[in-house]
Amino acid sequence: TTGVPQLVLYLRAGYYVQWYNEPVVGPYGPALTTAIRSALDAFFASPRSRDVTDANGQTLSEAVILIDSSQENARYLDVVRRLLTGYDTSYNALWNMRAAVNNTFTVLFR
Repeated sequence: TTGVPQLVLYLRAGYYVQWYNEPVVGPYGPALTTAIRSALDAFFASPRSRDVTDANGQTLSEAVILIDSSQENARYLDVVRRLLTGYDTSYNALWNMRAAVNNTFTVLFR
């Protein structure tokens, strides 16, 4: 379906606009933090989030970026660990799965 990928991109876009234009957008509050945590928790708890497919990798890579955008890096270190330790040769042919793993380094860097 297109619902989850579109939602993740929409949320990322919101964080992007707020980050670069906070005086106009204003600060985000605890209600958004709670909602983002709930959404990311549900996504990463889903067994489908572990599927090694290019389609899943597309959403997964954006969700990993959303971890960083929402500044929830410490909360999702277990997800980062899972992606890094789960990487094997089956990922090599799947650009989006490699991108998802690569995006974990941004989470670790910040």
